Amino acid sequence: MKKDKPEKKKARFEITEMFMAQCGKDQWSQCYYGSIHREKDENGKEISVNSHILIPGDGDIWSKAEDQRKLGDLLDSIVEWRLKNGLHSDPGVTSEIAGQKFFYN
Repeated sequence: MKKDKPEKKKARFEITEMFMAQCGKDQWSQCYYGSIHREKDENGKEISVNSHILIPGDGDIWSKAEDQRKLGDLLDSIVEWRLKNGLHSDPGVTSEIAGQKFFYN
């Protein structure tokens, strides 16, 4: 009689890779951390990376790119545009359609 292999236990924790964005070149006084997620195709090849970073008091930023270096550049730019140039600080224009509020940016 053949013995069945014991069932593998699920991990009790999940490893999260951290990622950082800063506000402008060499601006280490304004650094923000978030998590990075890597997307892979059915063969296990990495096809893209994305990251979600919280800027306390200013909201969340999210970006996606084909590799980690480009993702870092995009996130740094978004943080700089948000904090130095007021991206999304204008209340903008909204309208209500069928009971839903829509924001025009």
